[in-house]
Amino acid sequence: MRGRPGHLHGGSGSRLGIAVVARNPHPFFREQNMPCSGSAAGYRRDSQGTETRKPKLGGVTVLEKNASYGALLAYAILTWIFAACVAAQIALAGLATFTDSAYWRSHVQFVHLFEYLPLLTGIIALFGKIRGKLRWWPFGMLILIALQYATAEMALGRTVAALHPVIAALLFLISTNIAVKSTNDVRKNGSIQTRN
Repeated sequence: MRGRPGHLHGGSGSRLGIAVVARNPHPFFREQNMPCSGSAAGYRRDSQGTETRKPKLGGVTVLEKNASYGALLAYAILTWIFAACVAAQIALAGLATFTDSAYWRSHVQFVHLFEYLPLLTGIIALFGKIRGKLRWWPFGMLILIALQYATAEMALGRTVAALHPVIAALLFLISTNIAVKSTNDVRKNGSIQTRN
């Protein structure tokens, strides 16, 4: 006995009903692009009833149910600002070394203008419910900033202090990488929301 999609029948026809649900979901699910019964978490069905994983961006599931698009946008903007400030800080150190030592004063003072940006982006990630690695990278950068202060003051010895410019380079590379990933997330989430 044939059954309509989305309905199960008892007796010998139950297996057929299950197969119909799995391969040919009810038109409601096809129109809404929603998983029908039996779909595993993290999967969705296309118009042919084929299960595929939900797309992920940088470890973050796209259109997370409680995720905030505005939080992701603010996260990306602040991360780009932080990366630019780290580049400027490195440039000030270069100017102080190769042109005029007076730039050291600017180098020391400028860091106070942006050192807390990773903390702000971390808070945005937590309250904006941004998932995956993007949530935790800002706190890793805070640890690197703390190491910058320790090496600048030679609190860990002269040998470890030599890592000061290396840590600065790591901060720039990591922040740029995070900025690119979060920007891609913003663009792709924005395009998906527009289509919906």
